[in-house]
Amino acid sequence: MMGFAPFLYQVVTARSEQVEQRIVLVGTYFNRTIQIQSPYAPQDPLTFTTGVQIISPWWHIMGDWIKDENDTTSCMIGATVAEKLNLSVNDSFTITYNQQYGSIENTSMYNLTVVGIVMTDGYEDNQIFVNLQVAQQITGRPGKLHTIQVSALCNACPVETFAEEIKELIPYVEGRSVKQLVHAEMDILGKIQNMMFLVTIVALIASALGVMTTMITSVIERQKEIGLMKSVGAENKKIIALFLSEATIIGIIGGIIGYLVGLILAQFIGISVFSLSITPRLEVIPIVIGISVGVALLASILPVRRAVRVEPAIVLRGE
Repeated sequence: MMGFAPFLYQVVTARSEQVEQRIVLVGTYFNRTIQIQSPYAPQDPLTFTTGVQIISPWWHIMGDWIKDENDTTSCMIGATVAEKLNLSVNDSFTITYNQQYGSIENTSMYNLTVVGIVMTDGYEDNQIFVNLQVAQQITGRPGKLHTIQVSALCNACPVETFAEEIKELIPYVEGRSVKQLVHAEMDILGKIQNMMFLVTIVALIASALGVMTTMITSVIERQKEIGLMKSVGAENKKIIALFLSEATIIGIIGGIIGYLVGLILAQFIGISVFSLSITPRLEVIPIVIGISVGVALLASILPVRRAVRVEPAIVLRGE
């Protein structure tokens, strides 16, 4: 075994100046020295250094690790958290956690100082890391934890073997390899992505049908206007430009409204289901508007063709 690190998770409220976000607080070991009693040499305990710094050497750190295992004021934050809260190394911020005991509510508030920023391009970028005892104290869970990650050196044997041995040695504990967890998570994410893709396709089709119906109704109601325009010399391309410009306006307005409604729903789902807020991405707006305008223009092809085929003599006579 190369090392291990326990983890305790809790969603807390982080505040920095005027910014407030719901973020996952993680309590763990960083570089902790422990002693292991050997049954063969009880008077000569083994000194063992372990923690996240040992089992996750690929983490890219801007600043420094938390070095003192008794440090109660330092923290490390993910790169996304640093961006959301506008924090840098050596900056300070406040976290609060509300504990409910029946009808009694207890609020814990802590001031933390950033000593390092974590960049992994993974879920760690969205977390705040503190010493395990700090997280236990904040959440009122002394001696408690959720998981223990173990790093084992094994070139020829499957990692699942260690997981099975852990399950056999420690009752009521389930050992699972990271590979199993990754496969399970990827399977779930794949199903969610497929479902969202189908929902998006259905929404685009519904939007196209809605625009097409609106444009056809507009053409029918304005047949005399179209006939009058043609009778005074308006070319077909001007009729086409008129209706396509209207479709473009519909697409732009629909795209903006769709983005705002989607953002509100995403915030609601993120907070109610995952206890996390969604950071708006402004670069998505032109993409959404572009897709919306494209759908509106495609849906306008049939109505525009109908408008072009209007016969002035017939519609102006009222036939």
